[in-house]
Amino acid sequence: MTIDAFETWLTDMISGMLAEKIEDQIFNGTGTGEAKGILAETFTDNTNAVKVASTYTANDVRKLVGLLPAGYDKNAKMYMNKKTLFNQLMALQDNAKHDLVREVNGVFYVYGYEVKLSDKIAEGVIVLGDFKKYVGNLALSDEVVSQFDINTNSYKYLGCAIFDGKTALLDAFVKSYIGA
Repeated sequence: MTIDAFETWLTDMISGMLAEKIEDQIFNGTGTGEAKGILAETFTDNTNAVKVASTYTANDVRKLVGLLPAGYDKNAKMYMNKKTLFNQLMALQDNAKHDLVREVNGVFYVYGYEVKLSDKIAEGVIVLGDFKKYVGNLALSDEVVSQFDINTNSYKYLGCAIFDGKTALLDAFVKSYIGA
């Protein structure tokens, strides 16, 4: 690998890590010294949240969909991790009775809502909403710099981004989760 190819690869890796951190902030940020994530908001059972006993049923998914106000349907997407999709929702699939999950050209849909997979969401948690109603500010876009360090006779690389965000309209989001 040439030096230029290595630097390009390394820059791409660092940029990818920054993007993963921003994704984590959008879902899990505490709002204290960092972005406030969607899951840090207060959700109320049967108002904007569905609490599931131990495993999902088709009725639980329908309840979740029913809680989202219709005005947000146009841009709504369903986020969950891969285990939730394949271990919980795909297990409910019964094409003879109902078409809960569809796959079209490698894209999954649950009751018509596009499914986006994220490792930043805990297993058993589903977030449905219009993600245009989450406001993020990338004050400094991802930047990767390098500098030669004479003390170690090596190049050092640093990735940096400044991101802040919060939910602009909480009623644009609903969630379901497995709880005791």
